[in-house]
Amino acid sequence: IVAPGVLLLIHMGRGLGMGDVKLAMALGAFLGPRLAAVSMLCGAVFGGLIALALLMRRGQLLSEFFSLCLIGIPFVKARRHTESPERSPGAPATMTMPYGPAIGIGALVTVAVYALL
Repeated sequence: IVAPGVLLLIHMGRGLGMGDVKLAMALGAFLGPRLAAVSMLCGAVFGGLIALALLMRRGQLLSEFFSLCLIGIPFVKARRHTESPERSPGAPATMTMPYGPAIGIGALVTVAVYALL
């Protein structure tokens, strides 16, 4: 219950697929509640690093950084993009990222550190 709990909430908002939740359930069953929580935190860190690498690769790091910094400033209005069912040929693709490798790397790091300690 510990490991997939947060991922299940994110899945409900259509942020993750069910495969990531099932992977977290398997890790939770294998590692136990304490190590599962630690591995999910490590997975979140590695997921952030993978996201940064993908943004750098696509050349979108600065634009996303400034977009993030401007959130909450009341006089700056964000432009709303209308979503159409079909994407036009010149429109940028939605950035997606596989989260399963980040979960797996987080679990491997957790097990390795636990074995060393």
